[in-house]
Amino acid sequence: MSENSARRRRAKAVATAECIAAYSPATRGSGCLAIAEDVANIVTHAVSIPAVVFAFLELQLRTNTAREFFVLALYGGMMLSLFAVSAVYHFICLLVRIYPTGEGYKYMRVLLRMADRSMIHLFIASCYTPWLLLRDNGPFAEDICKAVWIFAIFSILAQNLPFKMTADNEILAITMYLILGVLPGTFIGAFTTDTGGLLPLAAGGALYIVGLIFYFAEGYLPFSHAIWHLFVNSGAFVHYRAMTQYLIRESKESTSFYY
Repeated sequence: MSENSARRRRAKAVATAECIAAYSPATRGSGCLAIAEDVANIVTHAVSIPAVVFAFLELQLRTNTAREFFVLALYGGMMLSLFAVSAVYHFICLLVRIYPTGEGYKYMRVLLRMADRSMIHLFIASCYTPWLLLRDNGPFAEDICKAVWIFAIFSILAQNLPFKMTADNEILAITMYLILGVLPGTFIGAFTTDTGGLLPLAAGGALYIVGLIFYFAEGYLPFSHAIWHLFVNSGAFVHYRAMTQYLIRESKESTSFYY
């Protein structure tokens, strides 16, 4: 009986180790290079957090109505959560690399991996919310916005309900990222009565999509995950500047950080 229990424990440990190893950044690396990649993954998103806080406050200073305030608070909060969760997740990955016998760190990494990927869905939905709700996009804009958020939540559940990360889950997640990232933008481009800002909106989306090339190169190209982070940073910046220039102009009752 004890031998069977020991076998089950060993099998469970092996399965858990395989699951964790399959979804660790730079899994093909080892030694100093792998640690350097983990550090790069942390830094490339952690350094963006102060800028995101600045952007959040800047947008709030530009609001004139309660609707603008809550919509931009949602967008800024999701952007801040995206970078913060990513930085913490990669920090735990570094701890697992340095202390491979720490089982607690390994399970934290699995949970934070799920949170990290979930935040991407929520952030994409929050990026489109201001463009759908704060300008004239036709009579169905609010319904489209609701559909975007429903799809984002559905995507998170579809990816995480098995409670384990597999290659199929990863492919499903990337597919849903692309659907969530492209279709709402297509709707905005087709139905908006104000074309201002559409070019930077599309440019930011293109940066996210091109960055996926480096995401899939992980394990083959050194620091590819960190490079992907830089594309995410760039896409987020382009979208933020598009909002300040075309969507939320200077409030008449408040002062921008720029002046």
